Amino acid sequence: MFAALLALAWGCSSSDGDEDTKPTPALFTAPFSATPSAPDWHIDWSWHDDAPSWHVPDASKFEYSMNVLLELGGEFLPFSTDDDPMAVFIDGECRGIGYRNVYPDGMVLYLIHVKGHGEDTERQMELRYYNNQLKHLFVYQAMPCFTPNDLLDDPFRIIVEPGDGNSKYPNRAFAAVMMPDELPFTVTDGDMLASFVDGECRCVYVRNEKLFTGWRGESFFRDGETTAQLRYYSAEKQGVYTIETPVDLTQTMQNVYIKF
Repeated sequence: MFAALLALAWGCSSSDGDEDTKPTPALFTAPFSATPSAPDWHIDWSWHDDAPSWHVPDASKFEYSMNVLLELGGEFLPFSTDDDPMAVFIDGECRGIGYRNVYPDGMVLYLIHVKGHGEDTERQMELRYYNNQLKHLFVYQAMPCFTPNDLLDDPFRIIVEPGDGNSKYPNRAFAAVMMPDELPFTVTDGDMLASFVDGECRCVYVRNEKLFTGWRGESFFRDGETTAQLRYYSAEKQGVYTIETPVDLTQTMQNVYIKF
């Protein structure tokens, strides 16, 4: 889907006879400012939630169980500690709690043994994760339904990312960003593209694997926020291009074309 969106952004240009039928992406200009080092762009997920007081369910009250394996996404890893609990809920009731397991390669996994009744079968589960350093309770409702398996060698496996369950920035807007083939710099692996709202980083884009000058990502924002600013860091030029024209956050999916 991302590749198709990028292809659309590249192919949308007006020609004789079809100006009214083909959408044309906005052309943004970007003034340049030098910076001595690469910027540390990242979304600040810190918040002000209180630590929860979850309790392990009494196993004797349930006839069925299943196992869920959760992997922390990369954005969580710098803030992960042994004091961060993760739990699964069904109909608002805690049905299993897990704590982190750290592997030699740095991967962090949670294995949660979820308890349930017969009538819980096919009811959707809810995942909750509290990060003590961020003071943020992440709630994930797009979870699979309760399906008894009780097999440690075949758990449901899910990667947990902060954007999906955060309460700080409840809204998101996807953008496919394209740049022209001819640029005033050479694109390198050290280049970065990010969006900002009121000076706060809200997205660090990922380069499209098939289109070297294409990027994709989601900007997170609060209610009432309607625009974001794009900034591009060139490692070769050692500086940041600030795109003057704002990106419209009210469009949940859009194509953006940057002109340098």
